[in-house]
Amino acid sequence: KPMRHRDISNNSSSSSRLATAVPTPRHDLNRPPKPATAAAAAANTITTVPQQQQQQQPAVAIPALAPTAAAAASAAAVAYDAAYTADTWSRRPVPVVARLLEIVAAFGGWWARAAVHKDTTRAAADMRTVLVNLGPAFVKIGQALSSRPDVLPPEYLRELELLQDRIPPFPDDEALQVIEEELGVPWRRVFSTLSSSPVAAASLGQVYRGTLVGSGAEVAVKVQRPGVVDAIGRDTFILRNLAAVARQQLKLNTDLPALVDEWAASLFKELDYRRWAMVMIVYIYKT
Repeated sequence: KPMRHRDISNNSSSSSRLATAVPTPRHDLNRPPKPATAAAAAANTITTVPQQQQQQQPAVAIPALAPTAAAAASAAAVAYDAAYTADTWSRRPVPVVARLLEIVAAFGGWWARAAVHKDTTRAAADMRTVLVNLGPAFVKIGQALSSRPDVLPPEYLRELELLQDRIPPFPDDEALQVIEEELGVPWRRVFSTLSSSPVAAASLGQVYRGTLVGSGAEVAVKVQRPGVVDAIGRDTFILRNLAAVARQQLKLNTDLPALVDEWAASLFKELDYRRWAMVMIVYIYKT
């Protein structure tokens, strides 16, 4: 729905890629709720507006914004559909094969290096680097494995735990471009200030500190990594096909492609910041 000029002191406002919520004084911009408990998100921009006092604050007005093409595109992109993903990427064999070769080369290089130095700690650190370099989908896999002591040795668990909060940010100029595409106006028409660098970065996006024009309210602006939806869709398509091959060749009873679909559906939910905003609202008013 289009953004409208409205009072958000007791509510929230959201479009497909922009949402607002009102935290309490206990919420620090540098310490947002953990993604795992907030169904963490991503679709391009989220703004959270903290109250400065315990008592009711004056209404904070968000400038009226017309829906943008970017917002409409993101609304259609953040729901996972296995058939649609398969149809989309089966028509694009060149980037799929190129990506598959990149994945094979990355893991092949890791295996070769580990076989030479035979140092588990070093191999674990190398694995973390490989996952970061391969992008968000593989970072998410690493994050999931970091809590599986039944699957990986302690050295790997320690390294993969670092993927929870030590992800390199993407360039600030790209973030500003995403913000302006989402808002449909120059960012200075909405924010009087934005931090020159992110205060936090994760696998799907990063957060800037800003101030709203007019009200002067301090806000957190969460921006999704450019191209992340396409990248995850492509990687999901590849992983699903590899899972199908593995199931057939190893004659497994477990439906591996279905497991990939379940994981992908959960991941794509994180790509919708409207969901993140609604979880924030519930979290805020329950605490």
